[in-house]
Amino acid sequence: MQRACRLGEAIKTGLRAALEESTSDADIIICMDADNTHPPENVPPMLDKIAAGADIVIASRYQKGSEQHGVPFNRRMMSYGALVLFKMFLNLPNTWDYTCGFRAYRSSLVKRAFDEYGDQLITRNGFACTDQLLVNLACLGDVDIQEVPFILRYDLKEGESKLNLGVTIGETFGLLFAGRKRLKAAKKRRRDSHK
Repeated sequence: MQRACRLGEAIKTGLRAALEESTSDADIIICMDADNTHPPENVPPMLDKIAAGADIVIASRYQKGSEQHGVPFNRRMMSYGALVLFKMFLNLPNTWDYTCGFRAYRSSLVKRAFDEYGDQLITRNGFACTDQLLVNLACLGDVDIQEVPFILRYDLKEGESKLNLGVTIGETFGLLFAGRKRLKAAKKRRRDSHK
C-alpha cells in the first residue's frame, strides 16, 4: 500500500525529469509500467499518432485489436465499470481507456500543464492519479487525445499488484464529480473567450 500511494508523486517526478531532458517542444514523453505488462513494441504506433497531430496517445484496452492476457476476471470487470462511469461523467473525445497509464504525451503539453497547475497537476495518492492527469490535461483546451490498441500482458507481471481497491474507488468517484465540473468550467471559459 505504501508504494501504491506514491504513484502520483512518481509520475510527476518522471514527467519533470523528462522535461528537463527535453530539448524541443516536439519531444515526446512516454509513460509505461516497468513490470512487463506494457510491451515496448506498442510505442511506435503511439509515436505515429503524435506525429499525425495528437497531443496524448493512450494504449487502450478498448480498441479493436487489443487483447488482455492474464487479467483476473474481477479486475476486468472493475476496469469495464470504470470505463462506463468515465464515459457517463466525463466523455472525453476519442477516449475509452481512462485508467491505463501507458501513454505518450507531447512535451509542450506537459510543460504547459506544469505552468498551469504546478505541483497540483497530480494530487491523487493511488492509481486514480493517471485519471486525474488526463482530466487536468484535457481542461487545458484544444487537446487532441487519440488511442491505439495494445496487448496487455498481465500474465508477465512481476510481483504482486499494489492496487489498493478502497483508495482507488474513493479517489475515482471524487474525480468523476470534480472532473465533470472542471471540464464544464473549462469549456465555458473557451466559449466565452471566443465571443
